[in-house]
Amino acid sequence: MKNEKFLVANLTTEQTYLEMGRIFYCILNSFAISGYKILLLENEKTKSVTQYGKHAFEIKELKVVNSIPDYSENYTLLYDQNDSQINGRSWIKQIHLKYDLYSPYWLEQPIVMPFPVHPLQYVHNTLSRLIELRQSKKSYRVLFAGDTKNYRRKWVYFPKEKLPRLDIVNTLFEKFSERIELVNNKKSYHAIMNSVFLDKYIVIDNDAQRIDSKIWFDVIAKSHFFLSPPGIVMPMCHNIVEAMGIGVIPITNYPEWFHPNLEHGKNCIVFDNETDILEKMKYVFSLDEDVIAEMSSNVIKYYEDHLKPEQFIKKVEESEKEKVTVLYYTEGNVAKNKKKLNKHSVLMRDTSVRIDKSSLRYKIMKLLGRG
Repeated sequence: MKNEKFLVANLTTEQTYLEMGRIFYCILNSFAISGYKILLLENEKTKSVTQYGKHAFEIKELKVVNSIPDYSENYTLLYDQNDSQINGRSWIKQIHLKYDLYSPYWLEQPIVMPFPVHPLQYVHNTLSRLIELRQSKKSYRVLFAGDTKNYRRKWVYFPKEKLPRLDIVNTLFEKFSERIELVNNKKSYHAIMNSVFLDKYIVIDNDAQRIDSKIWFDVIAKSHFFLSPPGIVMPMCHNIVEAMGIGVIPITNYPEWFHPNLEHGKNCIVFDNETDILEKMKYVFSLDEDVIAEMSSNVIKYYEDHLKPEQFIKKVEESEKEKVTVLYYTEGNVAKNKKKLNKHSVLMRDTSVRIDKSSLRYKIMKLLGRG
């Protein structure tokens, strides 16, 4: 059909299949929900996809094949490793999937894929209820629900050292206890879920009262704010994106990891060290309903404009380049390159600004063949 879009996916590197298959699923699902019919080239790694990655084969727009179509010029190619025989064919566009967000990429203009919601939320079809969830009646002011065990190591030191999750949670338990309501059993969980409104900071103990992924969005939707500390290795977590999709305002210490950056007081609350998180939590409890409503509206707009997979795919499609580099956030990249992050890293600069090809830096880097 004239308006149909087709994709051939040749994904062969180990990195694409890490994180229990989350990367593999989220990449392919982004194209599927953006209207693409996908032909996935089978290889040894596609045969051994684990846990979340297996759900990719449930995507109705995806078909596993053993060879590329005869008329590849009608298709877009997605690949994570160059194959001269395949890449040498004619394609509408070639998309190179990479993971190094810490490099400068002086000679090209990569597109950073927004961090996605968890694969299970697509499996549960939760995203179809976003508009309904945004209208949810609020039961509490601030929510934190997430794992904390082993979340104490510091991996990111630029632009400042990131306070790890466990330190953030412990600081609030020690010095903000008068506002905390702990949920650690079924009785306290049901009491919180059915409350009229508690002007409290709700902490759900994941070890004692884990939330079923099928109702996770419903739990977040009952809050005005969501405490979004860093993940176990890299700052980015599924839960901050999930909260923003519903319009719940994130309280976070990694706004610069978003493209464009999140803005304190507009679409998030930003904190820095232990002292600052206490001050920002007090500030959150001082805000009136009109201010909160405006911020929530800004959060939804940010999600719709910058975090929806469809917007990312549209950006790729609108690129004038026939070969586009796409970068995906991974724990592996952060762990292996933690000393490499600096002001020149693509993650830390605005990739929407065109590279000045007349600049001396560009000419030198091109001469050296570095990108």
